[in-house]
Amino acid sequence: MEKLCLAIGLVLTLGLIDSINAACPQGWTNMGGSCYIFNDEELTWHDAMEWCKSKGGYLAEINDKQESDQLEKVAAGWHVRNITQFEFFWLGAHDEQTEGVWVWETSQKRLTYTDWYPGEPNSFAGHEEDCLALFSLTSFHWVDYECQKLTNFICESPSSVTSTVASID
Repeated sequence: MEKLCLAIGLVLTLGLIDSINAACPQGWTNMGGSCYIFNDEELTWHDAMEWCKSKGGYLAEINDKQESDQLEKVAAGWHVRNITQFEFFWLGAHDEQTEGVWVWETSQKRLTYTDWYPGEPNSFAGHEEDCLALFSLTSFHWVDYECQKLTNFICESPSSVTSTVASID
C-alpha cells in the first residue's frame, strides 16, 4: 500500500509540471545553460564589458569546445548576414595585468580551455593586443586584439530556470 501511495504521489507531482525551461531575456539566445547576445554596436573591450554589465551579463567566457563551437557557428551565421571585409567579436578574457597570462575578467579564472588560431596570441606588429576576440578571417578562432579598438561583442548571462505548473481542476 505504501508503494502504491508513493507511485500515485509521483505521478501526480510529475503531472503538475508541464515544462521546465531555461529563460533568457528578450533578444538573448539560450545555449547550454547560458544566455548570449551578439551585439553589432562597436565598442572598445572595456565599454563592451560595461554594456554587458548594464544588461545583467558580462563578456562571454568560453569554458569548453562545445560552447566554443556553438558561439563560432552563431558568429559565422551573423557574419554572413552582416558581411563586411572582416568582423571581430569581443570575448571576456585579457592579459592586461601580466603579458601572456590570460584571465576571464568576470570570474577572474585563468583560461583552462582555449581555441587560439595558430600563431596566436601574438601582439601582432608590436601592438599591445591584450584582449580576446573571435575573428572572421580565422574561422572565428581566438585572436588577441587591441582593447581600444571598436568592434562587436558577445555578452553572456546565466539563464534562469522557470517552471510552468498546471492546475488541477
